[in-house]
Amino acid sequence: MFINYLKTAFRNLRRHTGYSTINIVGLSIGMACFIFIALIIRGEFQVDKFHERADRIYRVIRVDNYGGVATRVAVTQAPLAAALKRDFPEVEKAACFNYIGEELVKYGNKKIKQKWISLAEPDFFEIFSYTFLAGNPESALKQPHSAVFTDEVA
Repeated sequence: MFINYLKTAFRNLRRHTGYSTINIVGLSIGMACFIFIALIIRGEFQVDKFHERADRIYRVIRVDNYGGVATRVAVTQAPLAAALKRDFPEVEKAACFNYIGEELVKYGNKKIKQKWISLAEPDFFEIFSYTFLAGNPESALKQPHSAVFTDEVA
């Protein structure tokens, strides 16, 4: 019975090639778009899920309005972390995080031009769980003017 259905399907495909081609191409494009959108959505739901306490980490979003266009950014002002810890007892730890872009970094007599430099508060490594190749996450960023480098920069 199934073989008869296949024979009929191939016979109709051969008989109506233009119509069949349009349908098959349309179905292929539709399925490719669905898979692409599903992968994007899956990726968005898995962002930062590798942290140990990912279910307890929240991000504060600032909405900037320039000329009627609302822009959402995850960069906040420095006093926000202290205000959150002071005013909301539910907040256990808070750390502000900011990008300053490309800068020239000097240590001793070495100069390195870095594309992405980020500023963070000491609680950052108590909230997020990153692995350190060298050093201690508990003491990182505790002293003023301290830095943490990626493996690539080091």
